[in-house]
Amino acid sequence: PGESSPVQLPRELEWICQKATHQDADRRYASADELAEDVERYLDGRAVKAGPESLFYHLGKWMAQHRLATAGAVVVLVTVALSLSAMMISFRKTREALKSEEEARRISAVTEQEMRRSFSRSDFEMGLQLAERGRPNAAIAQWARALRTDPENEAAAMQIFSTIAWQDFIRPTGPVVPMGCLLY
Repeated sequence: PGESSPVQLPRELEWICQKATHQDADRRYASADELAEDVERYLDGRAVKAGPESLFYHLGKWMAQHRLATAGAVVVLVTVALSLSAMMISFRKTREALKSEEEARRISAVTEQEMRRSFSRSDFEMGLQLAERGRPNAAIAQWARALRTDPENEAAAMQIFSTIAWQDFIRPTGPVVPMGCLLY
C-alpha cells in the first residue's frame, strides 16, 4: 500500500513520551518505576506528572474522576445563582414599589395641601362677601374657618384682626353696668 497517516496519540501520552525522551536528563523520568507510575495515572484517568502544572488541567482531571460530586456542585452553584438572581429581582421590584408609593404619598400630600388652600381661599372670599353685606360676625367665623383649613392663610388672619379692631360690634350697646352690681 502507500503512505500511512501518522497515528494521533492522546495528548497525555505525548507528554509522557516527550518527558521519557527529553534531551535534558534532569527533565526525564528518574526511573522506570516513575515512568510506569505516570502511565498508570494515565490509565486510571488521573493527572499525569508529565503534564503541565495547570490548575485547569488538574481540575478537569479531578472533575472527570468525580462526576457525581461535580454534578452535585454544579447543581448547588446553579441553584445559588438562580436564588441570588431571584432575590435581586425581588429587591429591585420592592425598591421600585417603595419609590412609587413614596411618590404617590408626596403627590397626595401636595394635592391635599392644594385642596386645603383652595378651600381656605373660598372661605376667605365668602368672608369678604359677608363683611361687605354688613355681617361682621359671620365674616369673622368664615375667616376663622379659612384659618383652621389653612393655618398659613395670613390674609384671613389679618381680616379677623382688622375687623375686630375697627368694628363697633364688640363695644357694649346697652347701659354700662357698674362693677359692684355684678357681685352678690
